[in-house]
Amino acid sequence: MNTSDNSFEERNFKNKVDAADEKFKARLEARGVKYKKIGPDPKEDYVEDYWIVGLMFDLPDYIVWAEDGDIYFTEVKGTNKIKNIDYRKLENMYTRSISINKHGHKKIHVGIAYIKNPTYNSKVKWIPFEELKYKWKLSEFQEYEGETEIDGTPKYYKQLDL
Repeated sequence: MNTSDNSFEERNFKNKVDAADEKFKARLEARGVKYKKIGPDPKEDYVEDYWIVGLMFDLPDYIVWAEDGDIYFTEVKGTNKIKNIDYRKLENMYTRSISINKHGHKKIHVGIAYIKNPTYNSKVKWIPFEELKYKWKLSEFQEYEGETEIDGTPKYYKQLDL
């Protein structure tokens, strides 16, 4: 079974289905919502060395256009374990959205589409960055055993009450 406790290789190469991603896409398509998958998926669009390349820019998994014209920059998560690097990416997008929302004609939202136990559940919960930030401050860092960041430091995450 694919779980957040498995290694990157186990989650992405031994298991070829990203249940959370599939459930999210199915929900958008069932509702006729316009979207674009932006970030590469190691199961479908593997990009060699993406763990290095991805550090050069902040892209969400999806951009979703709501009926009211608002735009959602969305990370899809099937786990409540949020990697520090993913949180920082969301934080950067959110910071830029503040200026855009102040001066632009369209409102930008940044957050997570969370699907708890996506193998068995289809319910999508939108968690705006402001709520994520609050929950992030309440939680302690934990270390992914045997995984490191590009600079060799331990890879950290926080397990949030989502």
